[in-house]
Amino acid sequence: MLDIDDPASGGPLLTAPEAQALSDLLSMAKEAREKPRSLAAPHILLAAASSYSAHEVVRAFSQAGLPSPRVILLDAYENPAVLAQADATTKLAQASLASGSRLQDAIVIAATPYDLPLLSEAGTAYALEGAGSACRAAADFTFPARRKGGLAQALAYLCCHLFSSEGDRGGVVPFRPLDATERHT
Repeated sequence: MLDIDDPASGGPLLTAPEAQALSDLLSMAKEAREKPRSLAAPHILLAAASSYSAHEVVRAFSQAGLPSPRVILLDAYENPAVLAQADATTKLAQASLASGSRLQDAIVIAATPYDLPLLSEAGTAYALEGAGSACRAAADFTFPARRKGGLAQALAYLCCHLFSSEGDRGGVVPFRPLDATERHT
């Protein structure tokens, strides 16, 4: 789950390095699934948190040549007094379950302070400099601000560690499909 809102551009936006890093992540996941013994290969479900419409987020991914993500709308940008993040966390949990994984398998990249509830529930938490001190303190890994290439760096780091052939995964929780008992609880 990542936050690609860019208020300076008036909507969600993926830069060329961010789009390339996402494309690399998806390609590596596809290649891993196609190899023998691919049951352990991570399943990547893209989810984007946004205060903009789902259509605008999907358009940003489409313009970058990427598949549409699941969009989790964050109403807190419009009305900070409303605790919309609880709803966003529920949506992330539902997206995880729908993909056959658990919320603990989610990797969240926080870009704003509004991402803290999502970050707190994720199995692996990344935070960019602009996410604020609370997100950075709660994160497993931190990166520079998005305007300094932090999102692209976080995605590249994820690729490197999620698909490394070495035993050390740097704290990244590999995907594990739910068994039948977990799926119904």
